[in-house]
Amino acid sequence: MKKLKSKKYIRILNQYFTLISFIGFLISSALAFLGALLIYISFFLNELIIFIAGSILVLSSILLLVTLATTEIIFKKEKYFDLTQLINKECKVLNDIKKNEKGVVYAEGEEWLALALEELKKGDKAIIVKFDKNILYIKKKN
Repeated sequence: MKKLKSKKYIRILNQYFTLISFIGFLISSALAFLGALLIYISFFLNELIIFIAGSILVLSSILLLVTLATTEIIFKKEKYFDLTQLINKECKVLNDIKKNEKGVVYAEGEEWLALALEELKKGDKAIIVKFDKNILYIKKKN
C-alpha cells in the first residue's frame, strides 16, 4: 500500500514551528551575545584566538537567523487543505474495500485513507460523506 499523504500534519507542524523558531532565535541571540563578549574581551587580552572564536559565534548566529527566516518563508508557502471541502465530492476507489473496513481512495489529487460504509470494488466511484481526523467515510455513488 502506498504511503498516504495529508496536509493535517503540516498544520500540526506549523503550530510547533513558531515555538521552534522562537527557540532558534533565543539560541542565535545567545550565540551573538557570547561572540560579541569574546570579541570585546579579546581587545583587552590582545588574543587573536579569542577574537576569532567570537567572530565565528557572531557569524554562526547570523547564519542561524537567516536559515530560520528562510525556512519559515518556505514553510509558510505550503498550502493547506481544508477537509470540509471534500464532503459530497466524488472519489475513485483504488482497492477493494469491504463494509466498515479501510482502504485507499483518490480525491482532489491525493490518496486518502477511507472507511467504506458499504462494500466497494476497485475503480468504483464513491461519494465522501464525512471525515474524522484523517479518515474519509465513503459510500458508493448512485
